[in-house]
Amino acid sequence: MGQTTGWDKNQVNLGYLNIPIVANYYLAKGFAIKAGIQPGFLLSAKQKVDGIGNTPSENIDIKDGYKSFDLSIPLGLSYEYEKAVFDLRYNLGVTKLNKEGDESCKNSVIQFTVGYKFDL
Repeated sequence: MGQTTGWDKNQVNLGYLNIPIVANYYLAKGFAIKAGIQPGFLLSAKQKVDGIGNTPSENIDIKDGYKSFDLSIPLGLSYEYEKAVFDLRYNLGVTKLNKEGDESCKNSVIQFTVGYKFDL
């Protein structure tokens, strides 16, 4: 998540460990819709502040300002062709990330995955 204000540039980077729990419902051979839940656990929260003049930029730990747990709802589509898998998913953020302030500060992610199935 990056944030830019009018006069200065500050970047906020939040690192999460996400655990997707997703069910597939096959509409046709190889084509499925997906839905589930995805708990996430905050591992790090850093804000990069640009230095002024000769002062170097620095990374400030801001983990105390964010909740340690995040929940999202993954929704998506997948297609399997022979051994290739194509997955398009949108993770809808449910929980507010910051402890104080803006209610709309939630994780929302669009992801595209290409995979290959191996025989075991």
